[in-house]
Amino acid sequence: MMRKNTVMARPKVQALMVDGALNMLPPVVRRQLIEDGAFLEKWGLTRTVLITMGRSGPTFDRQGLFDAFREAIRNVSSSIEIKDRQNKSWRIVARQQDEALELSLEDEALAMSFADYCLLAADKAIRVAQFEKAANFAKPSRDMQQAWRSRLEGKPLEDDEFDDLTRELQLTPTNAFENLKRSFRTGEIDMATLVPRESRYYERLVGRLEDQKDVGTYVARSVKPLVSELVELWSLDGLVLALLLCSSESISAAINDAPSLSGEIIEQAAGLLEGDLISQIGLIEIGITRLDSNPSLEPILERMVIGMIDENPKDEGGRFALLSALIVVVAGELARTKTLGSTPPFWFRQAAIAQASLVARALSESNMDIASVNSWVSTSGLGHIFFLQTLVDLRVEPRWLPEFVGAKQLKAELLGRIAKVAVNNDSKIKSTSLRRLLLAEDGALRRELHWPFPFLPGPLEGASVPQNMLPLPVIDQVNTTLAGEKLEANSFTGLVNAALLYDLPSDQSGLAAAALRRVKYSVEKSEDETLVFGMVMGLAIVACVTRSVELADELRVLSRVIRRRRSSVDPNDEFRVALIAAASRRDLDGWASFAGDWITEIALELTDRLEASKLLPKVRRLVRLEAALARHCAIGETALAGFSQL
Repeated sequence: MMRKNTVMARPKVQALMVDGALNMLPPVVRRQLIEDGAFLEKWGLTRTVLITMGRSGPTFDRQGLFDAFREAIRNVSSSIEIKDRQNKSWRIVARQQDEALELSLEDEALAMSFADYCLLAADKAIRVAQFEKAANFAKPSRDMQQAWRSRLEGKPLEDDEFDDLTRELQLTPTNAFENLKRSFRTGEIDMATLVPRESRYYERLVGRLEDQKDVGTYVARSVKPLVSELVELWSLDGLVLALLLCSSESISAAINDAPSLSGEIIEQAAGLLEGDLISQIGLIEIGITRLDSNPSLEPILERMVIGMIDENPKDEGGRFALLSALIVVVAGELARTKTLGSTPPFWFRQAAIAQASLVARALSESNMDIASVNSWVSTSGLGHIFFLQTLVDLRVEPRWLPEFVGAKQLKAELLGRIAKVAVNNDSKIKSTSLRRLLLAEDGALRRELHWPFPFLPGPLEGASVPQNMLPLPVIDQVNTTLAGEKLEANSFTGLVNAALLYDLPSDQSGLAAAALRRVKYSVEKSEDETLVFGMVMGLAIVACVTRSVELADELRVLSRVIRRRRSSVDPNDEFRVALIAAASRRDLDGWASFAGDWITEIALELTDRLEASKLLPKVRRLVRLEAALARHCAIGETALAGFSQL
């Protein structure tokens, strides 16, 4: 069922002005204004709501349709005639089936059921019974159930109230899951179904974000109450919903603490998670901690772990490739539409990963070819939006890079989490086969763990500071190398490798900056373009995670020297370096000024028209993602546009 709002105003000039203004707004804002009665009254507007029954069914005026349903409910078994917008006649019939009332819209060839319209009934008992049925399916929060039950106990619903209630019931993860499965079965897939455009939906999916600024507070204040309520209200179905949130081990622990969680429910959930790696890793972490009281979980956990180990992340039809692709699509679309506003990056990623997991779960129940889904993602245009948004987010959370969403890294991260929970619960793992799988040095799990990948930050750890300090021997080696008379591209390797894994001493990035100045930005044995770019990128990451403004400034000079000495420098690579190094600045204005000025410098020195045409859309998209860059990138954008059109 689809709704369309239109507005009309008098006099005619005012109508045109208001209509033009509304059409300039984002769809979400425009819809909110059209549905705001006070706004309509202020501007002398009237609203006409059209409802299309099904994806391509007949369209009706809302008021006439709702009144016809009300009349049919009052006159069970009678046939109420109504005409659609094409003047075709239809019948609405209410039939008593056992204790339930069924409503259908019919013509000579077609009959469509619409049970939710029983909520329009004048009879309170019919309204409440239909709500209980709908709520049991949609699984809304306890607060929402209580609020609407109270309202339904009163007078019959007005048209807007009915719309509000049915919309609220639709904006739940359970209904989203059913919509996804239906779309995959019919092949009628649209982006709004894959990625809902209501922030309320994501609050219900992963918990509300109020004033929480860090992951720990979010887990304590939002996740724990949410998952406890889900398991308490909906038992197995609630656990299956809660497991979608397990993009971090801290959330698996929060679910494990839910008072109503039992070993029996955990066992039952295992069979419902095919295709959903995030939920599976959560269940594995929870299950391993409970092996002392629930040893029957061992074969279930062993099967899931072996499945992850055996899967090749390079397989385009595999689960890791699918999860990676879906995260990119969901996060890219959320960034493009700005559905979640200016929320912290960790919550944005949590919402994107949970939705991607829900889509993966729905896909596993369909017959769609996963490789074709991955192919579609690569041509959707959302990949570069995800990439740019992640680089923008480094200013707030500097330790999670875009490539960490890759299938290979996702596998390394999940296997690393399994290894960690296994070591922490060594005494609870009893069976020989599971102990060998999880704990043996030559076991299947340990053979898959290749340093440093399992230890890199996860998607909710972008703002975290590693607890381990850089070992003194490594510090001494780095200091000795950077103090040398000459620098090579690999002189910075030790520092770069440590940047994301250790809490670096504050003076390390300063030493690197001083070394670059001392050798006048000359790097020996740097003919290998790949090696040079790797060095520059690595130093940008060091500047980013250590918040070293000094190193970022010197890196800009180094990049300029390399750019002017080498005609083969890829401007897209330097563009990326600039955005990473810019995260050395925490404040928005300082970040925007540094990034914008560097990007403008790149744009003004380009001599290849094709490269300019490739860089231009990136700059434009970047400015749309972060408006603070607009004035700092204006000259560069203009230069790129002019040069690429010559």
